[in-house]
Amino acid sequence: MTAIASKTRERLLDVARQLFASNGVERTTMNDIATASDKGRRTIYTYFKNKKEIYDAVIEREADAIVKRFR
Repeated sequence: MTAIASKTRERLLDVARQLFASNGVERTTMNDIATASDKGRRTIYTYFKNKKEIYDAVIEREADAIVKRFR
């Protein structure tokens, strides 16, 4: 993955995390994530198959951060 692609993916995860926290996972749509990240839906689907995949990536990233803090 290129640096730009990695940065875009991280931006999408940051935005999704914020929206999941404030609106809940069920009430957050792919359109919400696209709008808040200033990206198109097509861009989101380039990186993630669906909302569950984004959610799983957010959880994985948060879990990794927690483990790093404990080490």
